[in-house]
Amino acid sequence: LYRFFKSSSVKIRLGFFGTRGEAEDILKNVKSKGYNDAFITRDILASSNFEILQSSSFETDEEGWVNDYNPESSYKVKLASYLDPLKFQVDNVLDLGRLEQWTKGQWTIFILGGYETIDEARQARIKAINRGFVDAELVEDDQGILSRVKER
Repeated sequence: LYRFFKSSSVKIRLGFFGTRGEAEDILKNVKSKGYNDAFITRDILASSNFEILQSSSFETDEEGWVNDYNPESSYKVKLASYLDPLKFQVDNVLDLGRLEQWTKGQWTIFILGGYETIDEARQARIKAINRGFVDAELVEDDQGILSRVKER
């Protein structure tokens, strides 16, 4: 496991693989363990950008691991979807919530989360629209499946 420092966010990476096929096999295994928003990314290994968290095989015994991720609410703001995620301007929304990247096929979906109430998510959506994300929509995360929230 590696911790990467990117702009004002921190990314956790599982490892480096020789082929895409090898990475896809590991990704299937990771998703089967409940990490549905995991995805494959390509990156240049520069030791100044990361810190090793654990050096071991993926088949490490999980006993004793703590999964303390507990989202504040299931309401999120879907900002946009990109074929090329590098075109997304991260700095435009970092102050609006916790930025998440989801994948669907070849698309990378950028989502804001971390809200305690639906009203906080609504406020973030309005701010995102004002910053140019005119298609931003309120969504609900039901164990990794996003659905639109119908507004009255």
